[in-house]
Amino acid sequence: IREPFSGSFCALPGTLETEDYDLGGEGLAYHETTEENIPGAYRPNEGVDVEENAAGFLVTNCEPGEWMEYCVDVAEAGTFEITIPVASFDGGGMFRILFNGKVAATLTAPKTGSWTTTADVSARFELEAGKQLMRVLMLRRPAFNLDKFILSNVTALVATELEGFTLYPNPAGNRLYISADHSWSDASVSIFNAAGMLVKRMEPKSPESGLDVSELESGLYLIR
Repeated sequence: IREPFSGSFCALPGTLETEDYDLGGEGLAYHETTEENIPGAYRPNEGVDVEENAAGFLVTNCEPGEWMEYCVDVAEAGTFEITIPVASFDGGGMFRILFNGKVAATLTAPKTGSWTTTADVSARFELEAGKQLMRVLMLRRPAFNLDKFILSNVTALVATELEGFTLYPNPAGNRLYISADHSWSDASVSIFNAAGMLVKRMEPKSPESGLDVSELESGLYLIR
């Protein structure tokens, strides 16, 4: 019998720890290519590989074809952003997020040079309100480790429109998006704090990729 790990559907917006996948066992709540939980740091009687790091636990050794599922309850329909801390020694592995069998996002693991040090990957998609089944499906090697899934509803965040480009969301979360009327081949973005000091400079490859601003402290910034 499938049941949410905590006894109730995980409320979204919210955070799901990867190791807290549903109860129900192999073939119902998850699928693993090996029966043994290696190294077995959490839920040792289940097959999903889990190890410990400084922040808690990571689902590890993610291999193509493996998956985990989570019962979630979306409070309100809208545009959601998912942010996932991922660790991968080599990078390049891929995984997919689905809701009720529909693909929401396909993401690539970054190269972190470590199995426990993570870097965030993010994507945006539309979600309907109500109880749903979220599946995380592993697609491609090299192997990677997943920490958690942070989902926020960004529908209400404002887009700032100026002549020639649109910047959104504003206020920003972990990523900032800019759509412009010009070529991105020679574009650069500079971010200044309220005191006028340059704190970050980026050269975005495309408007779809967005800009990683997760390391900036909360506050007012100017963008050039």
